[in-house]
Amino acid sequence: RAAGLPFGQPIDLREQYAAWIPLYTMTGLMALPDAPRFRDWYGKVVAGSTSSIANPAAREGALKARAEVAEFLEPIIQERKRNPGNDLLSDLATAEFDGAPIPHDEIVSNLIFLLAAGVETTERVLTSTLRHLVLHPAEWDWLRASYRDPEKLSAFCAEALRYFPPLTMLVREAMQDTVLGGQAIRAGDKIIAIDVSGNFDDAHFPNAAHFDHDRFAGASERQYAPGADILTFGKGTHHCVGSRLGQLEMMHAFTQLLERVGRIEAAGELPVGVGFFLHSPPSLPVVLHPVSAGG
Repeated sequence: RAAGLPFGQPIDLREQYAAWIPLYTMTGLMALPDAPRFRDWYGKVVAGSTSSIANPAAREGALKARAEVAEFLEPIIQERKRNPGNDLLSDLATAEFDGAPIPHDEIVSNLIFLLAAGVETTERVLTSTLRHLVLHPAEWDWLRASYRDPEKLSAFCAEALRYFPPLTMLVREAMQDTVLGGQAIRAGDKIIAIDVSGNFDDAHFPNAAHFDHDRFAGASERQYAPGADILTFGKGTHHCVGSRLGQLEMMHAFTQLLERVGRIEAAGELPVGVGFFLHSPPSLPVVLHPVSAGG
């Protein structure tokens, strides 16, 4: 995708770059054709899950998109059952649980979940971080000088995940009566836990309000594991199984962009991050300039 980005003219770097790195990764893992079609589908599914209270029509759009995905996948799943390949969809199509094949509807649900969870989140953290780099040219210059060092780049991505978590909260159901922060909670109550607020706890992260690309230098790998300090991927047994994939996607996205782009400038005022459950700028209007002949 980086090779096709134009120079010297306004583009939306979220729509034309950040969105496609994780989308092509996920559809590639599943060996699914026609990746651009999934861009619209997963966007509608995510909107239906996060905006349906304020916008009931979003739920209808999500259900329609899900039905279209199921129809699109039907012949592909049947073909993978007959002729499985070395891909995630083939694994699901041929797997068994308790001696029975995984139902078609469950396969579809798993694939939609992977697209929504694995694409939307990476797209958003990339967009937020790229906005930060545009607004802080010295940070961009540091990254250009450092990105070929895998540890420095990994540490930068870990700090980006701490500072710009794409998913800000979790919804859970209380299993028993309890009291939390002086508030009585009954079994069955729904709880919204804004867990990533812990990413800005000065007691754990000194000067937490400051983006520090060296914060995890020399120890970045821990941040993509169940014992991570950052809470962007959850914690312990609830740690996101896609954390390593997210790390690779981010490192790849920045590497490919930095290989080709020497400077980024804002094309007007850059939108701020929006969204409560999922958070990021809705777009990123910029102008790209190529790497100079001297590198």
